[in-house]
Amino acid sequence: QDYYIPVSIIVPAYNEEVTVVETVKSLLTLDYKLYEIIVVDDGSKDKTLEIAKQYGCTILHNDKTEPVNAKLIGLKAAKGKYLVTIDHDEVIENPDSIKLKVKALEEYQKLLSKKHPLEILSAVQTMLKKWIILKTKSSTSTPAELSKLTGQHEFVVKQNLQKLKNTKVSDLVNLKQNLFEAECKIKSAEAIDITREVECAIIR
Repeated sequence: QDYYIPVSIIVPAYNEEVTVVETVKSLLTLDYKLYEIIVVDDGSKDKTLEIAKQYGCTILHNDKTEPVNAKLIGLKAAKGKYLVTIDHDEVIENPDSIKLKVKALEEYQKLLSKKHPLEILSAVQTMLKKWIILKTKSSTSTPAELSKLTGQHEFVVKQNLQKLKNTKVSDLVNLKQNLFEAECKIKSAEAIDITREVECAIIR
C-alpha cells in the first residue's frame, strides 16, 4: 500500500554534470513504485539538463540562482503527497529509503489522532536511542547484554536487529538530531505548523 503513495524528490542543481548522474541513478534504483524526480536548474552552462532529461526527470528553471528558491519552485510544482529534497551530489545508498520514510510518515499521521506531536516525538526519540545502542553494540554484545542495555526483551532485541540490518547508524543519529531540532522549534514556538515540522524532520 505504501508503494502507491506519490512522493516528489526535488534536486536543485547548477553545473553538476559530473555528480548529478550518480544522484539520479541512485534515485532510479529506489524500491518504490510511485515517485517523480524534479531537477530545478539554476542556469547550468554544462550538460546537467541534458543528462537529467535522459533519465526522465522533470526539469524546472530557477531564475534567481539560489538553492532556497530552487526548493520552493520544486515544492510548488510537486505532485506527491510527501516531498523529499536532496542535494545534487547526494547518493541514496539504501533502496528502501523512501519506502521506510513514507511508512514512518503514514504511522505518524495515524498517531496524530490520538497524541500530540510532542508526545510522538518523545516516544520516537526514545526508540531511536535504543536502536542506536543496538547498532553500535551488537558486534561486541550478546542479545542478553543488549536486553539489559536497552530495557527490551531478548526476543524484541533480535527482531529489532533484523529490522535494522540494512540501516546505518549515521542515518539513525541524523534522524534523532532532526527530531530533536523539530522538538526545540515547537517548544520555542518557532514552528509555524507543528505537524508539518515533524513531517519535515522525518523525511529529511
